[in-house]
Amino acid sequence: MQSQFNRKKHTLNRNSKRLLQRILAKDNNNIDAISLLGMDAFNRHQYRRAATYWQSLLPRFSADSDDAKMLLTLIAKSQKLADQRPANQES
Repeated sequence: MQSQFNRKKHTLNRNSKRLLQRILAKDNNNIDAISLLGMDAFNRHQYRRAATYWQSLLPRFSADSDDAKMLLTLIAKSQKLADQRPANQES
């Protein structure tokens, strides 16, 4: 799947994104799919969407885990960037 990332923009191509969305439709607990979709959204400057994906992962980790700390950092960064952009610039 990582080979389906646009190397310059670090974004998923359309087919890969659809595949991940189908995976989530069947298994909404798929951490890898959620993580990749979150990173794709972030790299497309869709910060609120990225934060939403990553927030959905938080309950899967203990609060003091490195994973949870990393997610909290990503969420905070996404929310800060989202607040700096006009709402109509995020698609």
